[in-house]
Amino acid sequence: MTTIICYKDATVSMILADRRLNWGKNQEGGYDDTREKIVATLFGWASGGGFSDFSDIFISKLIHQNVLQLPELKAAFKSTVEQCMHENPDYIDDIERSTVIASWLERHGENIVPYVGVLSMEYGNKIRALCNNKIDVVVFPPEFLNDPKKIEELNIKYELESEQRLTSPQAVLEKMLKIFKDISSESKYVSDICDVGIIEIKEGKPQKFKASGEVTQLLKDLESDNLIIESY
Repeated sequence: MTTIICYKDATVSMILADRRLNWGKNQEGGYDDTREKIVATLFGWASGGGFSDFSDIFISKLIHQNVLQLPELKAAFKSTVEQCMHENPDYIDDIERSTVIASWLERHGENIVPYVGVLSMEYGNKIRALCNNKIDVVVFPPEFLNDPKKIEELNIKYELESEQRLTSPQAVLEKMLKIFKDISSESKYVSDICDVGIIEIKEGKPQKFKASGEVTQLLKDLESDNLIIESY
């Protein structure tokens, strides 16, 4: 169980995920808050929610097979599904409900454009690409999935169904962190620690960054302009 929040526009993409790894369907085996679910790939960032082995295998394929193009991304997803179902026949339901997210770059004429895509068995062998200027909570924890009213309230509070009119990457990050804080405060399956994988196109060149930490502290650091961003 996890939560993953994403965003993209013409020059920026972000993927945010918590760190909690839950043992057992109902956390009966406890949990671990040291699992980083945002992983750097050659072309951007990747994460996943659901059956953890599924995310691990998929991201490993992206890294070690030098996946750079959309056909390769789809092929990596398809082979991950086949491998996981073969190796974990008792967890087919969990595999079918798993979701993986990846960011990548494409060149359009003289411009480099960032993208974020979502892959799950729900979409078959297609990638659901995020729309421009929208914050998308791609993966919700059980407390929200079992109570659609919570999702509706979150959508209304942060106007998630509407195009975001945010003036800077910092404004985007602040809003994503506030959404994450609300979700983590209401779910025992989500940590209050998160990681954010960022791609920003500056002067025509892509740059990769990562921010990590406890969400309340991240918001304070962002407000005071003391947020530590790690370059990749």
